[in-house]
Amino acid sequence: MLNTTRRSPFNVAPQVIDFTSSLAQDCATRWGDRVGGFTIVHTPEDAADWAKAHAVEQLVAPYTPTGPGRTGLDAVAGATRLPLRRIMRPWDAAALPHATAGFFKFKARIPDLLATLQTPARHSA
Repeated sequence: MLNTTRRSPFNVAPQVIDFTSSLAQDCATRWGDRVGGFTIVHTPEDAADWAKAHAVEQLVAPYTPTGPGRTGLDAVAGATRLPLRRIMRPWDAAALPHATAGFFKFKARIPDLLATLQTPARHSA
């Protein structure tokens, strides 16, 4: 769900909407055949209609703690009455507790976060 016009309480620049739409279309073109196709929807209402039309049983989305993405996903879940499973990636789980007071306080934690989340380098034989 792009939700482009609702990503801010202010007007969204046409260039941002065009860029986001082009990005979604590019992703659909590159990955569609590998993941069973894409349907690009633009609003929570469109997403809810699509889910109902395709007999979806559960919604799965990246974890969104707050903001327009969270609001949009909550609207889809509410309109469809489907369970919404929010997936939190390990690096998000490690970083989120430190993201409480703006970027500059968070910035100080980045080196430690990177050190704990780095995977061992792969060596070729």
